[in-house]
Amino acid sequence: VKALATNAKYSALRVSLEGFGSKTIREFPIQSGGCTAFLKIPKAKFWAPGSPNLYQLKVELRRAGKTIDQIKLPVGIRTIKVKKNHILLNGKPIFLKGFGRHEDFPGMGRYLPPRALKKDYQNMKWVGANSFRTTHYPYSDEDMAMADRLGFLVIGETPAVGLFFKKAGLARRLKLCRQFIQEMIERDKNHPSVVMWSLANEPHSHRPAAKTFFKNLAQLARSLDKTRPVTLVSYLGTAEDSFRFLDAVCVNRYYGWYSEPGDLNKAIPRLSKDLDAIFRKFKKPVLVTEFGADAIPGSHANPPIMFSEEYQKEMISRYIGLMKKKPYIVGTHV
Repeated sequence: VKALATNAKYSALRVSLEGFGSKTIREFPIQSGGCTAFLKIPKAKFWAPGSPNLYQLKVELRRAGKTIDQIKLPVGIRTIKVKKNHILLNGKPIFLKGFGRHEDFPGMGRYLPPRALKKDYQNMKWVGANSFRTTHYPYSDEDMAMADRLGFLVIGETPAVGLFFKKAGLARRLKLCRQFIQEMIERDKNHPSVVMWSLANEPHSHRPAAKTFFKNLAQLARSLDKTRPVTLVSYLGTAEDSFRFLDAVCVNRYYGWYSEPGDLNKAIPRLSKDLDAIFRKFKKPVLVTEFGADAIPGSHANPPIMFSEEYQKEMISRYIGLMKKKPYIVGTHV
């Protein structure tokens, strides 16, 4: 627990963690500027999908033996790290299944009241999902809190979509992206559901300036949070040189839709070669963070053609079937 104290009137920080039949309380002196407190929790109940164990954390600012101010929040205890071609949650490999979501609901738009939000999560659980990416902006506090309670893994993403790297305006874009990252991490760092930070979605990284740009952002993210992997989501694949210094590879792939449209017999082998080449170059776990096909509800065709429900089903099924055979694939988001 890290507390920043800008007012010298506080002399101590009391931290308590309660849950699952135990309660740990410690008090720490506040030095100039703040205090960092460490609690050791014996036999801790770890947070994970399927067992989203949450403790109640209370932090109190104290003076002369009295509490002047306090805050309470639910927290989870868990570890997340990348090792070779795996993402390890609490020391065990985890596979992320789910969606690139949007905060959107029919008749309500971007606002998701609790009942709509709950329905969204029920639908994700119903299809077997355990994760999502906040495409392409940080989601509401309520959304993140529900992910904590229900045990969903979240890739938190900034609003940096389709970045370009011409010199004109580049410094301004970098400043904005640094602001996006700082605000996202400061707000969402206490959510156990958030397991990775995404710096951007589908940047046009052909220019050399892109690598320097993202190295700057990655260094900032790691300085703010050393506990989570850092990535970006690319459509370039092997040409996305920034993956060399990021922790995991996230790619969006639409073979059989935007390329090889309607021809899955050509699309799937090309996808396979592409994914193998990406892993061969970067030697890091790969998540396919977007794939799939549009469909018009009620549109049917045999044999399947684009925009039919059958084509959508076949494309998604064949993608998943292929990716299950590749041990370096650690996540699939439709």
